[in-house]
Amino acid sequence: TVVVQDDSLLEATTESFTLTISNSSNADVTVTGASDTATVLDDDTATATITTTTNGVEGGDDVTYTATLNNTNNSGSAITFTTALGAGTATAGSDFTDNTGAGKFTIADGATTGTYTVTVTNDTDLETTETLIITTATPTLTSVTVAGSPTSATITDNDGVTANLSVTTNGLEAGLI
Repeated sequence: TVVVQDDSLLEATTESFTLTISNSSNADVTVTGASDTATVLDDDTATATITTTTNGVEGGDDVTYTATLNNTNNSGSAITFTTALGAGTATAGSDFTDNTGAGKFTIADGATTGTYTVTVTNDTDLETTETLIITTATPTLTSVTVAGSPTSATITDNDGVTANLSVTTNGLEAGLI
């Protein structure tokens, strides 16, 4: 009997070990099938919570989303999440550019967080504050679930309007204007 030690580590979904029997101390015992491999299934889970860590400002801050695990990634490889960037009220190409290209969050082995950055475009359009929405799903490690998705961020406009006011008189009125 091999006792499996339960832990709370978020590991790859399966681990294995090989047990080999050799060199019997009893000459009347013949060893056949001297080794076998056993599989240990990991029963630990984690939740990745998606948050907006930096809202965007034209000419200033880019939008940053963060995925935070409630259990350290000990899987031996990075955990990636499929994402979809939705425009909300912001317009792709003119208000923002998706920096990640592959459209994924990545949480490295040994880490608990990963970030996803979207570049805010500094335009000259006078706009209200706009929204940018990210939807996150499908982590590569099946024992991880996603919370807080979809998540929205804001992009604040930095453009202002200057109005020049001039007063003229047509000469019919007397006095101060």
